[in-house]
Order: sequence, then structure tokens, then C-alpha cells
Amino acid sequence: MTAERTFTTHEIRRQTCLDGIWDFQPVAFDASDANPRAQAEPSWLTGDRDPRQAPSWQAEPTDPSHPLPTRYTEQAVVPSCWQTDGRHAGAYRGQAAYRREVVIDHPCNIRLVFKGVSHTARVFWDGAPVAFHYNAYTAFDLLLAGVAPGRHRLEVLVDNRFSEDSLLHVPNDYFTYGGIIRPVFMEEVPDLYLEGVGCRIRHGQGGWTARIEVEVRSCSPLPRTADLVCELAGRRAEVRGLALLAGVRRKLCLRMDFTDGQVLPWDPESPVLYPLKVTLEGPGAAGDDLIDRVGFRTVGLVGGRVGINGRPVLLRGVNRHEDHPSFGPAIPLSVMDQDLKLIADAGCNAVRTSHYPNDERFLDLCDERGILVWEESHARDGDEARITNPLFVRQSLDCAGQMVRQHMNHPSIVIWGCLNEAASNRPGAVGVFRSHMELFGRDDTRLHTFASRNLDDDLCQRMVDISAFNIYPGWYDRRSPEQMVDAIAGRLDACGPEGRPLIVSEFGGDGLYGLHDPGRGRWSEEYQGDLVADVAARLMALPRVAGLFVWQFCDCRVDPEWETGWPQTRPGLKNTKGLVDGWRRPKEAYRRLKDLWGR
Repeated sequence: MTAERTFTTHEIRRQTCLDGIWDFQPVAFDASDANPRAQAEPSWLTGDRDPRQAPSWQAEPTDPSHPLPTRYTEQAVVPSCWQTDGRHAGAYRGQAAYRREVVIDHPCNIRLVFKGVSHTARVFWDGAPVAFHYNAYTAFDLLLAGVAPGRHRLEVLVDNRFSEDSLLHVPNDYFTYGGIIRPVFMEEVPDLYLEGVGCRIRHGQGGWTARIEVEVRSCSPLPRTADLVCELAGRRAEVRGLALLAGVRRKLCLRMDFTDGQVLPWDPESPVLYPLKVTLEGPGAAGDDLIDRVGFRTVGLVGGRVGINGRPVLLRGVNRHEDHPSFGPAIPLSVMDQDLKLIADAGCNAVRTSHYPNDERFLDLCDERGILVWEESHARDGDEARITNPLFVRQSLDCAGQMVRQHMNHPSIVIWGCLNEAASNRPGAVGVFRSHMELFGRDDTRLHTFASRNLDDDLCQRMVDISAFNIYPGWYDRRSPEQMVDAIAGRLDACGPEGRPLIVSEFGGDGLYGLHDPGRGRWSEEYQGDLVADVAARLMALPRVAGLFVWQFCDCRVDPEWETGWPQTRPGLKNTKGLVDGWRRPKEAYRRLKDLWGR
């Protein structure tokens, strides 16, 4: 079965993976539903099927007050998305229900963990609602205390509709899939259990300091006590007689100090990882444990570059979408491994997770292989009206906060990012950017930024640690790379601080896999290869550029509902700027970049 991470996370806690075959049923509301888009849109509107052809399936109608279907007529694999299922391979926007039986053999507390559901999840236990979560790309969990032995029914109502209630998931230049797209786990937890552990590592004179925050939760009706033990790199810290009242959460802060010789630093050439193990034990509670991994490293600016442990590094990277023709965003570990091998073989040392938090197993692999990560919270594009909408602000900050809490222990993450290509040039939006930077600023072990397209009038550059801009010389813009960087540098120097380094967070152009042209015309592999190699070489020669990320690693599907008109410039409804196609077949641009960076 699927592992939660690429390493063991529990030695005491009983954990069961719920991946596999679930009952499945598309759901359509009747006319009393206040949101008629719950019905599947006719497939001819999306261009996927002849309008005279009847759909190959029928949605089960339900009562909005009782949203679960009365019967399930199909099955689906979890994790997956319904757009890669042969019966639902079109652009179905709507709801679908998943169901499976869970057998409990003794009275216990159950914690359910969902790593990703796209993009809205309503969870039901024995028909009763127990949880709601919005956003496809962050995990969520729920606690069921005092579950009786027997057979129980777990159901998840999944919704991938675009609506006024969803301001992050909107029609976009990447596809919004539907389904349980990441693994699901069931855990048996004691009355007093470990809910999370976070570690911030800093380097001072002669050594390292690890500040560890442990969250403990009680789900007992009575007060409980336990001893907490934390182990890291041969050191041990303890809290004896920890007491919690019924239903209380408590955060404990511990500190461990190490001299330089006691631990080895994590860096791209030698990515040393240390297990961080926290254990609850004692007479007042059954045992529990939680294991994560950390690396000892610092991140800053050194000599106009991103500095890892004080050593300047020129970031050479790719933007990567979680998308695959066979799997959609439900990427198997084997494909993650393949992706990173291709990325490293091209000479890249960095990945930007455009435009959302990635599967934690991919981040684990980056930790293990020394690939630097710019992780981005979910919110791409948006004019002033959209990103200042109170619902957008709340949803985007929720996503960013969940990303930081869930992924803070990954040493490979060196940059937190947000709000790609949003309205950072509008006065009313300045406060939105400030709120996100303040959230990221609570973690001073990483740099914080956003990718801007507002070369000449950005108003938010004073807030970031390092500036980042998306530019497309040779594709969308007739200016040279040097002219565009000069324009950005002038703006940065005018708003201060003068001389701040910048990252070119996107550049590139489209190339259709297999389209070859001796004349090297646009859309050919030859044109794309020339463009990527030339722009990359010229950007690397500019002292102001601290990093560059090709758009993008692999071709990806785009939403047909995208209202900008750009889908008409996306052959096959795909963004084909990938160095490899969706099947991971290298294009000429990949080979040219490898010649430049892979030496």
C-alpha cells in the first residue's frame, strides 16, 4: 500500500492506508439546488464530444439537504481523479461521492488524514457530516473520538465546480481536476496524542540551535498526563508530567543546541537528514509517536545570490505542475522519482512548485537529493477586485498558512512564495500582499517572495526578501532579456533597496513535441530549443540575476473554461512550454538546456 512519506513516520501509532478501490458515484442535484452548475455541463460546451452523442454515464440525483447518493453504481481508485477515468475523461465539473467500508475491531479514537482532495471535500462517517475542507493542495485531518467496534461507512463528497464560493480554484492555465488526488490514511490514536511537530533551525556563533514546537491534543473526557520525549541527532529533551484537560490542545516549545562538529549541515551537494522523533509515554496515556526529518542549514542572501549555509548558489530551475496524461495530479511516487531524475540530469538544482503546494512525498525526494525548492501557495493571477475580495484573502491566507505548517520541516524549501502574477501594481492590493508576507515572515529560516509580471509599476517589492519576475522575451515580448532585466532593475532601485538581486521566475516558449522545422519556426521543437538555451545563457551572464526558472518542466492540461481567450492559443488545450511533454519525453529544449546546465 501507499506510504505516507518516503520514510517511516510512526513506530507506535497504528496507521492504515485507505488507498485502493472505493465505490464511486457522480452526483447531480435536482432543480431545487441553488447552484445549477452542480449538474454536469454538456460535453459539447467544452469541445470534448459531439453534442449529439449521449453521455456515457448518468449522474445520481440527490436532495440538496441529503447530498449523498442513495446508491453507488461504479468504482474508482483512490488516489486518482475522474478526468483520467475512461468513463469520465471529459471536463466534467460537478460533484462525485466516494464510499468505502472501514472495520474497527475495538473501541478507539480514529484520526482520518486526507493528503489532498480536489478541490472541496465534505466527509461523512456513517452518514453524518464530520469535516469540510477547501483547497486541493493541502492536507486536512479529522478526529472521531470513541468509535465503537464494527463496520463503519466512510464517504467523501468531492466538488470541483467553479463558483462564487471558490476564489482560488478558478478557470486557469492549468487544469482543475476532481477527485481524491492524494493518499488517505486512518490512524488509531490514544486519548492523549501528538498532533504535529515543527522545527526551526538557526546557526549562531559556533553552533546550531533547533527550536522544536510540539502540539499535543487530548480527546479524553477526563484529564490525562504523560511524559514527552524528543530525540534529534543524538540529543534528548523531555517534559515530565505533561497534563491536559479534556478536549484541550497544547503547544510545547523545546530547544536543543549543537556545536558545529556534532551535526553535519544539509546542502545540495551533501543533503544530510536527521530523524526528529517525538514520543508520548506514561501511566496516564497509551503511547504515541511522531517522526519527521530535518536538515541543519541556513538560507539568506550572499553576494547577490541565494546563500545556503553562507555559500552563494545560482538557482537553475524549472517550474513544475503536478499533471500527467494518465494520472492528472494524482502523481505516483514512481513518476515523482522520474521527474526529479530528469530535472537533475538537465543540470537543474531547483524546482518551483507552480502554483500550489506539492505532494509531500515529492518534497521528501527533494530533501533526499538536495534539490532546492521554491514552494508556492495556491493563488495564481487576479485583478485588484478579485484578490481584495474578503473571501479570496481568507482562502489564500488559509492555504498559505496550511502550507507553512505542514511543510516547514523540509530543508529543501528555501523560498516561500504566493500570489503569482496578481495585481501587485494596484494600490488597493498592497495590503493583501503585505498580509501574506507577514505570514511568511513568522518563519525567518527562509526567503519570502512572489512572482510578478508588473515590470514597470510593481508596488510591493519592498516587502520581499528577494524579487522575482516572470518574463517571456522571444515569445510574448519583443524586448531582449537584457532590456527586460534592466527595466526591472530600474524599478527595484527606484523603490529600494538599491541593488537587490532578482530571480527570473518564468521564461520560455511553446514547442509541440514531434513538430520539427528546418526553418526553426515558432511552435517547433527547434524554435523552443533555441529560445530556451539563448535566454538562459544571457540571463546567467547578468550579475543582477540570482536565479532563473524555465517555464515549464512538463506540458500540462489547461481549463477549457478559461475566459481570457488564451485556450485558443493552447493546442490540444495544453500549455506546451514543457521541456518534456506530458509523457515525460524530452524535447529539443530539454537537450539544449542539458548542454548548457548539465556540464
